[in-house]
Amino acid sequence: MKSLVRRHFDLLFVGLFFALGMLLLWVPPRWDEGIYLGLANNVLRNPLNPLQYSLSQLRWVPAPPLLWYLVALFYSLPRMAPLLVSTLAVVYLFYASKRLYGREVAGLAAAALVTNWLFMICSFIIFTDGVVSAFMGVAVVSFLCWANLKEKKFLLFCGLGLALASMSKYTAAPILLVTFVVWLILLRKRFTESEVLQLFSVVAISLIPAAYWIYQLSQFYGNPLYHYGALYELFSSDYLLLPLLNIVYYLPWVFTLVEFQWIAWLRQRQFDSNSKLVLIYAAIVIGFFSLLNAQQFRYLLPMVPPLSIVSATNLVKEKPTVRFSILSAQLVCGVVITIAALVLYLFQTYPYRSF
Repeated sequence: MKSLVRRHFDLLFVGLFFALGMLLLWVPPRWDEGIYLGLANNVLRNPLNPLQYSLSQLRWVPAPPLLWYLVALFYSLPRMAPLLVSTLAVVYLFYASKRLYGREVAGLAAAALVTNWLFMICSFIIFTDGVVSAFMGVAVVSFLCWANLKEKKFLLFCGLGLALASMSKYTAAPILLVTFVVWLILLRKRFTESEVLQLFSVVAISLIPAAYWIYQLSQFYGNPLYHYGALYELFSSDYLLLPLLNIVYYLPWVFTLVEFQWIAWLRQRQFDSNSKLVLIYAAIVIGFFSLLNAQQFRYLLPMVPPLSIVSATNLVKEKPTVRFSILSAQLVCGVVITIAALVLYLFQTYPYRSF
């Protein structure tokens, strides 16, 4: 019995994560969650063309519509939408990690993910960050599985993750495309020309929904690229100094996102080729958002699901008591921050708005 508990103690953390999620489903909308509820209401009014109701309501170009439709499906209990997406991310991370490293590492990766404080809170709030991070994680981990196992189903999962991520937030596609190109260059000896062509084909098909959405959006709002270029001051005279300032801002947040897992990272220093690729992906995420004039620590969340695998490969070398202590400390921090933000509403920024 003791051996069984030791082997599957990760289920305790996953179970507590979902139990907390069930308790928080009743929490009323916070911050600008009302915007997404309003957009979801537009979907219910006209599922095929919700934009016709948005033009007079919003002064900003809206994010891609996947979250709108997900929230519309659970309109009476909208927090169920991000929670279900996070559930998918955890289950798929476990499956992919198990194929790459085995059951023990897979369980630790899932436990490390659900106890991460930012992943936890973004799994319960109606923002695009949790949704896009989940699907970007699916795309990234699937690519790793495809590169290692050469199974075409993982290439298809990679394309599906890319398609859903790009329909969740505009930043997903450029980050993933740069990542895949860099990885292809580093792993060029692993792939045949036929496999590279297959990847390009899957990527091209996966981006069709996002391309069609941007076309439809341009009919209502004009050129979205120009809008976001102005919003993030991509063409300002101070643009050369901006990345350096943003990197100074983001680097401390990287340490807080890895949390107590740094202990295992520093003690074990187990970084195989997959872990190094994930670290490159994390650097691309940081670099991309450092180019934008918008400092938000939650933008770094897409790093967290793949980094959980890196943490798991180090945690597996630790004694069970050390693993349990690290994950327990993370769980406590995550629960405290989530309850303070959602239940006690200590981190209020914007008043609730609905349309």
